[in-house]
Amino acid sequence: AAVAASEADVLCLQEVWTNQVEGSGWTTEVIDQLLTGSAAAFPHQYWVRTTPPEDAEPTGCTVEESEPLEACAEAACGDEAPENLGDCVLAECGAEFNALPAGCQSCLVSNLGKPLTEIVEACKGVTTDGIVYDGHNGLMVLSKHPFDVEEHLAFDYALTARSALHVRVTPPGESAVDAYCTHLASDLSASLTYPEGGSYSSYEEENAAQSQALLDWVESTRGAPTVALLGDFNHGPGELPPNYQLMLQAGYTDPVFDAGVSCTFCGENTLLDESGDVDDLIDHVYLQGAEAVVRAELAFADPVDIEAADGGTQSSNLSDHYGIEVEFTLPSP
Repeated sequence: AAVAASEADVLCLQEVWTNQVEGSGWTTEVIDQLLTGSAAAFPHQYWVRTTPPEDAEPTGCTVEESEPLEACAEAACGDEAPENLGDCVLAECGAEFNALPAGCQSCLVSNLGKPLTEIVEACKGVTTDGIVYDGHNGLMVLSKHPFDVEEHLAFDYALTARSALHVRVTPPGESAVDAYCTHLASDLSASLTYPEGGSYSSYEEENAAQSQALLDWVESTRGAPTVALLGDFNHGPGELPPNYQLMLQAGYTDPVFDAGVSCTFCGENTLLDESGDVDDLIDHVYLQGAEAVVRAELAFADPVDIEAADGGTQSSNLSDHYGIEVEFTLPSP
């Protein structure tokens, strides 16, 4: 409902995942609901279903591997809320977690946010292809204007599929804009060892390589005077700053930062509950070639009332990240 009410010309969404059903099958049910629910406001929609590479390393835990951590987690963290479970397990059961193979760790971390019993059910005795969400990239572009171009680029990655979508739109009476929607690798090094056999040596290196690959792709595919790079880049002034500088050195501005916004992944968010290393500006609209920036600010940041299991209501943010919105003018056509 919030997406459908947006007045934006173009929206870049991330983490619109496939979801798993009984029997280990995967469905696009959530994706289909979002496409249908926003179609009246955004009739032009683009997404690309990606799947794991054939040589993906398996993930999951054998029963024997998981039992020491399971016993420790139940004793020390069994009463913790799902959003605090990861921090509790690392603090109280770090030795048991670190003793697990990378594939088992990957499965456990990819299911964080669920109750302990559901994490155990998803990973204990379960071996999958090693890529979360069945290798889907989670990206979607919604637009009020037709697409002149639709393109997809898959990046090299470990654990979570990373891609970029490229569309070109020409608003009535305006010049064209090339928009690129992406979600780059997150630095999980504080809780998860970088998977063995990956293309890179660390999450930071993976993020840097994807940032550069995006910049290179833009230069080979852009055709409009204005370019906007949108999404969750998992880097910023305080998070992987060298990778953030890659974008600025390539000639892009960051109007959200310039407007004084300090974080999009913020501790005050109800879905984060002031846990972990937060308060980072890692979501961006990088601009090049715009005539002028009119405004740059947070979006989708207000909490909403949702129905709780007990029949009452509780206040919740729409996402663990706040959105951002940038309004800019275009050069004359």
